[in-house]
Amino acid sequence: MTSLHRIIIACVTVLALAAASPSTASTRGGPSSGEVIREWNETARSQAFGNPLRLARILAIMHAAQHDSVNGAETRYETYTSTVHDPEADAEAAAAAAAHEVLVAFFPENRAALDAQLADSLSGVRDGDAEDAGVALGRAVGDIVLEARADDGYSTSDPFSPAPGPGIWEPTPPALAPMLEPQFQNVVPFTLRDRRQFRPHPQPSLTSSRYARDYNEVKLVGQDISSARTFDQTHIAHFWAEPSPSGWSRVGNLVSARYRYDLHRTARLQALLNMAMADGFVVGWYQKREFAFWRPVTAIRKGATDRNRATAPDPSWLSLRPTPALPDYPSTHSLLGGAAAEILRRFTGRNAFPFCMVSTTSAPAATERCWDSFTRAELENAESRVLVGFHFRSAIETGVEVGRKVGKFAIRHSLLPLSCKTGGPRGRLGPAGRHG
Repeated sequence: MTSLHRIIIACVTVLALAAASPSTASTRGGPSSGEVIREWNETARSQAFGNPLRLARILAIMHAAQHDSVNGAETRYETYTSTVHDPEADAEAAAAAAAHEVLVAFFPENRAALDAQLADSLSGVRDGDAEDAGVALGRAVGDIVLEARADDGYSTSDPFSPAPGPGIWEPTPPALAPMLEPQFQNVVPFTLRDRRQFRPHPQPSLTSSRYARDYNEVKLVGQDISSARTFDQTHIAHFWAEPSPSGWSRVGNLVSARYRYDLHRTARLQALLNMAMADGFVVGWYQKREFAFWRPVTAIRKGATDRNRATAPDPSWLSLRPTPALPDYPSTHSLLGGAAAEILRRFTGRNAFPFCMVSTTSAPAATERCWDSFTRAELENAESRVLVGFHFRSAIETGVEVGRKVGKFAIRHSLLPLSCKTGGPRGRLGPAGRHG
């Protein structure tokens, strides 16, 4: 075992033990409060973000800025990109100002409401030079992170129109829309080295028995009018339909509140969660485009073309909810759940975590679901994509597998305690800012 490996193992152990222990204070506005991080996470998720990928990128940028701001006031962890420091600054004021700076940049039409949120956050901070310095620090760091991500590949043009054929993705009914945000594969990762990391094995071949088994399963339980899907399975399908960054950020908030994580731990947890989920979309989009596998709704309607005698077609088949406009394999919803759950297990040092929550897509509205561990929630999240008719089982299993690798890599290589540094800066954009 090399000295580098020993240092990494020791750091992972220290992180797990430290994260699992509660903070000594948790009152709003106190020196150890993480509430300002949770409040701005909720504020960001309430904006009109348009689609899950845009939300993931915005949350990753905002939480990276908050993390860097908090550590700019009192340095404990590696930063994402900022090197600005002011030990006289109030860390809570810095976190609030950083989040405000980022969200105003993305949602200028909501400045009045965001200004009011900032004022509310600062009302819990003692007036004076430290507060003013914190606001200045947060704004500066917010601008630094925004500038670092300004040319990260999100705005590139990269349409996706694969040649048609059996097994190949094509726009799906009812909208028949082109692939959503096809250029997202070009976004520079926040924590990973490259979008090509963790490339999975291909999906099952069309003529295989595994494909036939997956085909007939989703055909039976994922149809809009399925009589085989139970009431609870239908509830699962709708519940987990909300964007992954929304649901798993909410879980992160529950964790940090229950364990009374201080400002630094809460900022780091949400930064890791959201940067890893953004990276999950990057690698997932790259893999989806590479494999270009058709969705169940297309496969089942064109079952006569796959040369598999065990897959009877149904030309009128539809999924329970409208199928998203992107290829099947792997399931990025499952991938993001796998990444988030892996980070939560490693960050807390445990898997058992009984919790309940309500989803924005719960049906009936405002109904909750409960789990006894991160893994239970992770696997139910993945299962929902078969029950809703969006994915074959092979896609969700591979998604979870890849996601866990993304989460493990993120927490072992990004935003580490300074005592765990083993080399140069981590988590920053490379000099070229592009993929090979």
